[in-house]
Amino acid sequence: MVKQHNSDFGKQRVLSTIGQATIPLLSGVLVDWHSSSIGYSDYGPTVYMGTGLTLLASLIILRLNVKVDISKQDVFKDLMRLISMVEVNLFLLIIMVMGSNHGFIENYLFLYLKELNAPTYLLGLTLTVGCMAAVPVMYVADAVVKKLGRPLIFMLSFFCYSIRHIGYSYIIDPWMVFPFELLEVFTYQITWVAACTLCPILAPKGLLATMTGLTGSLHYSVGRGLGALLGGYLIGAFGLVKSFRIFAVISLVSGFVYVGIHFLFLKKRLEAKEAEREAELEEDRRKQEEEELQPMINTSSRRPSLQM
Repeated sequence: MVKQHNSDFGKQRVLSTIGQATIPLLSGVLVDWHSSSIGYSDYGPTVYMGTGLTLLASLIILRLNVKVDISKQDVFKDLMRLISMVEVNLFLLIIMVMGSNHGFIENYLFLYLKELNAPTYLLGLTLTVGCMAAVPVMYVADAVVKKLGRPLIFMLSFFCYSIRHIGYSYIIDPWMVFPFELLEVFTYQITWVAACTLCPILAPKGLLATMTGLTGSLHYSVGRGLGALLGGYLIGAFGLVKSFRIFAVISLVSGFVYVGIHFLFLKKRLEAKEAEREAELEEDRRKQEEEELQPMINTSSRRPSLQM
């Protein structure tokens, strides 16, 4: 749809980021207020709010006119075509590793902050700080991705994840979490813009929907679940603090491995694919301009005959 309306993906994510920034804080305040009035912790308000917003979003989605290139092959063949490409495999692997980092933080950071006696509203505020810092960045996210390049964005994401994990493991006050939450601009917001805009470059024609769905599934489902599972095992064996430090090492090593593989083996291949994709987009824009001008040309060609 971004391509269809000639827009930027980063700008499209601004309202999503604002929602991520405001709703968790509001939920935390409501839970604290409701729990204090009844005498025990009750997270019901967040469930009701989430259900209502989901229904509202569903109604809006039903009004959208979404056009997707559909492959004529079956899903299994589409999947085989994708995973037979080395650059796609590397991309999906790093997305899964990033998702595991995201899942570990998402599932256990609040537990860690609660051990440090953080109030419930502070938990929502951590999301607010990370997302609000990303709002102005989203306006220039596409330009940032184009300037730095997607490989550098992914590398920064791994290194910033490592810094976040190490930072969390050393804080002694829950309010000290906020400087590390600001790094979410790199670990998630800009990284996801880079990932989503890389999908059309990597995907063969007709497989964009499959590629995008696979990317989202590996990050938000497989990766996040893997992070929660591995995190639970590590916490049981070593405790929360050491688990954060282990994930910091995993992120750092993943970043170096990705950089090495990319620059040694895949850099030229990806640059060729990106140039090919830019040429396709330019051709599509040219055809669209010709289609828009065609009615004007037809009208002007009929005028002399009408005057005679």
